[in-house]
Amino acid sequence: MHRAYTVLYYLCLMWRLIFLLAIISCTPKLQVQHAYADRTTISKSTQNQLDQAQGYIRAGRAAEAINLLKKVLEHYPALIDAHMLLGGIYYSTQDMQRARQHLERAHTLNPDYNRKIAFTLGLVQYELGEYNNSIRMMEAYLLSDPPSASALRKAKKIIDQAQKALELSEQNHEITIQRLPPQINSVAYEYLPGFTLDGETMIFTRRQRDEDFYQSKQVDGTWQEATPLDEINTSDNEGAHCISADGKLLIFTGCNRRDGLGSCDLYFSVLRQGKWSSPRNMGDMMNTAAWESQPSLSADGKKLYFSSNRPGGLGGKDIWVSVKNNRGLFGAPKNLGAPINSPGDELTPFIHADSETLYFTSDGHPGLGKTDLFLSHRREGEWSEPMNMGTPINTPLAEGALALSIDGSTAYFTRNQSEDSPATDIFYFEMPTSLRPHPVTYVKIKLIDDLTEKTIPNARVKLIHHSKVSDAILLRTDEQGQFIAALKMGNDYGLNISHDGYVFYSNRFVLTSKNQQSDPYVLDVRLTPIKNSDTLDELKPTVLKNVFFDSGSYTLKPSSDTELELLLNLLKNNPSIRIQINGHTDDIGSEKDNLELSTLRAKAVRDHLVRAGIDSKRVLYQGYGETAPIADNSTEEGRKINRRTTFIILK
Repeated sequence: MHRAYTVLYYLCLMWRLIFLLAIISCTPKLQVQHAYADRTTISKSTQNQLDQAQGYIRAGRAAEAINLLKKVLEHYPALIDAHMLLGGIYYSTQDMQRARQHLERAHTLNPDYNRKIAFTLGLVQYELGEYNNSIRMMEAYLLSDPPSASALRKAKKIIDQAQKALELSEQNHEITIQRLPPQINSVAYEYLPGFTLDGETMIFTRRQRDEDFYQSKQVDGTWQEATPLDEINTSDNEGAHCISADGKLLIFTGCNRRDGLGSCDLYFSVLRQGKWSSPRNMGDMMNTAAWESQPSLSADGKKLYFSSNRPGGLGGKDIWVSVKNNRGLFGAPKNLGAPINSPGDELTPFIHADSETLYFTSDGHPGLGKTDLFLSHRREGEWSEPMNMGTPINTPLAEGALALSIDGSTAYFTRNQSEDSPATDIFYFEMPTSLRPHPVTYVKIKLIDDLTEKTIPNARVKLIHHSKVSDAILLRTDEQGQFIAALKMGNDYGLNISHDGYVFYSNRFVLTSKNQQSDPYVLDVRLTPIKNSDTLDELKPTVLKNVFFDSGSYTLKPSSDTELELLLNLLKNNPSIRIQINGHTDDIGSEKDNLELSTLRAKAVRDHLVRAGIDSKRVLYQGYGETAPIADNSTEEGRKINRRTTFIILK
């Protein structure tokens, strides 16, 4: 009864005020102020309900506070205090649509009732991407009673970020973002995709009751039904991972485990004989009492990037990097520092196969929403200022966990399904040219015994960057006799494969144009077993593709040393064999000059071996000039192939 009387009283009072305004107004149009209720105009029992709701909020019982405040609004729809409280709860729980609904209602009822209304509403509008509205609301807030110093800084920061977001929103990329098919995305949460170098295997996190790893293979361009990694998944959460270029090493995040050193640690598992090994903690060199997560391994396996809030950072969570030493162990991580890291959070690093382009998410750099995607290029050892990837890649929603195909053309990332749903899916799009890394391709080789047709495991592989010999990549073929490695455009690579008891294999990949696009090199390589060489054609040559001379010269270049060392070891490890070095040229110049040059080049290789201790009787040499071409001399490419140095094993 008391409540009904109060409402009737204020209704009568309102109509009296309207009548009075109508009398004194000079125009027939009335200016009506919206009626509202506050704590001073409601019943004592309703005041107690507001106090109870605030107690629920302080206790973290948001759902109970929401239910109680909704009941209050059934009786007092214009109770500004209830709308303010609900707006604050929904903002804190990231339900921005409902937060805006109640805060706008409170602001409409009386914008001067509490300056926190304008401040919080401005925050909500910014989160929803309503940047102009957010700027206006924050400016109105700054014109109210003097705010606290911290609130003043926050309001000015939001205005600045909203203005920059408006500029970014005008930098729109003409792309289509698509959701991956149901074989990957389900009604559960899918996020954090990772890929092998060839793009044929994807591992991602799916959260149902807990977080588990799932794997899908791409067959003829179609992703197959994802299956769980049962050897790694446990009743704990598994997530935030990276997979090595060859798909044999998985590094991931495990939290609150018995063998953990902090809240979340980095773990690893190795694929052997088709089975993942039991995960192991990466140890106290990598993990601390803090939070370590979201690893990304470089294509050559030498650098591991991850996010951590360990001491020594610039903000909440920073990106760190650990470099593998000469013993094959990861060293003490170092903070990437500015300009990558900021006072905010930098998360989900992804280092592309070019080893020079880093993608990550951040809420500390100017952006469009909660977390945006950024990229930075490393030039001469320094990271460039992070670039916001713009719209529609970034939105007011939370973007994260981007991964990129080796050629840089296709990007995969995680985002919310919609503004109304916190669930996440994995999406993909064609990467705009301006946001792509340096072009990269790869070499993938299967090693086969030329006699038995069996694969050859554990062979030594050396991939040499001819302009940076110190950056050589050392690998071993796996149990299937395979390996894979990235090749960056603009470089000249030499490849050597060796195994005890076999003639080594040599190849060269010249990718000297940075803008060159190349299909991957997928090769079946056959090694000749030395112990059975008497059953083979003794004239079958091995081309020394990484033995070099200057044009018209027979002086060996220093870049030949790696391959000549292999030939030297072949002779030392097999003291019973003899070889013949053969020199060949193209048909440019006279036959006599070409014959002489090819002979002198063959002799230069032979002399190098003799100086290193090989008996001269074991190394013959012969020049053939232009008489034995293996390619068309009418083209430059053919002439390059014909200019070669080879060797054969003699009976």
